[in-house]
Amino acid sequence: MIKPFVTEIIELLLSEFREGEEAFHPPATEQQLQEAEAELGFALPADLRELY
Repeated sequence: MIKPFVTEIIELLLSEFREGEEAFHPPATEQQLQEAEAELGFALPADLRELY
């Protein structure tokens, strides 16, 4: 739901500010999300997981 919007924003920023490309980190892996949820003690909402 939110992913297409975020992708569009990132593409726009990259097209306008190419030197900032290295500022964008790759998406979190499923393992990273699970580790974060374990540390937090609760599951992240689906939209937030998708954003990360």
